[in-house]
Amino acid sequence: MIARSSSPTIAVVVATRGRAAEVCILLERLAQGHRRPDHVVIVGSSPADWAGTETAVLPVITLASSEPGLPRQRNAGVRHLLENAVAADVIVFFDDDFRPHRDWLDAAAAVFKTHEDVVGLTGAVLRDGAKTAAIDEAEASNVLAAWVRPAGEAAQSVPRLYGCNMAVRAAVFDRARFDERLPLYGWLEDLDFSGQLQGRQVLARHCAGVHLGSKGARVSGRRYGYSQIANPLYLAGKGTCPPLLTARFLAQALVLNALRAFYRHPLFDYRGRLDGNLRAFGDVLRGRLRPERILDL
Repeated sequence: MIARSSSPTIAVVVATRGRAAEVCILLERLAQGHRRPDHVVIVGSSPADWAGTETAVLPVITLASSEPGLPRQRNAGVRHLLENAVAADVIVFFDDDFRPHRDWLDAAAAVFKTHEDVVGLTGAVLRDGAKTAAIDEAEASNVLAAWVRPAGEAAQSVPRLYGCNMAVRAAVFDRARFDERLPLYGWLEDLDFSGQLQGRQVLARHCAGVHLGSKGARVSGRRYGYSQIANPLYLAGKGTCPPLLTARFLAQALVLNALRAFYRHPLFDYRGRLDGNLRAFGDVLRGRLRPERILDL
């Protein structure tokens, strides 16, 4: 537990693939923050994934994961911190295309210092390009510059953390890990990880940022559609996705993809997603549904 009189040491883990430029911009943002991270671990699949980061003014560690995949790469970053006894009371996970406000780490440290019952927090996403067209860097900068820190209590209890920007006490890794059976982008890995945490999880309204939702290095619509069915069912079996939420995920994916498959969307392959949904349901009937199947599609 972090003593109230001290500020927690913070390590940031960034899993990335094919987005070296985005990683460099994230490092610049972190360097400009009111509180800099004590360590940054960048986990890619090859040295090309962190090209340019050698000029960063932050203490950066670069690692190559044996295989690409968000859960696998995040675990590799955590494992490096723990096995090398790198001082970190709090571990923060940022997507490479997340742009934190300069107060993000300072506000997160304050939450963990003040609320001893909080084991994990997620920040306020001011704009989320993952759900719309991608947001460019200039627009993200404008949104962050216009943001006004809200008054009042910073920590509001929530049932789950949002993986693009979240922080947890390092002690949770005594028993929690990201599930490496969720391959590639690991859809719902944050839901599964949140379900493993024992303690209060909060939305920290003073930890603000913008998720660009960069469309580069994305997987195919068919793979994503398969994961929309396979991952909730797999997590339901584990007990980290409640039955009603599982049903909602399945129904929402199938209905929305079916309705939108009739026309070509400039950003999202709904026809491919629907095909992936149907392939997953076919595997349910055959008794061979598993998240890793997307690697064969």
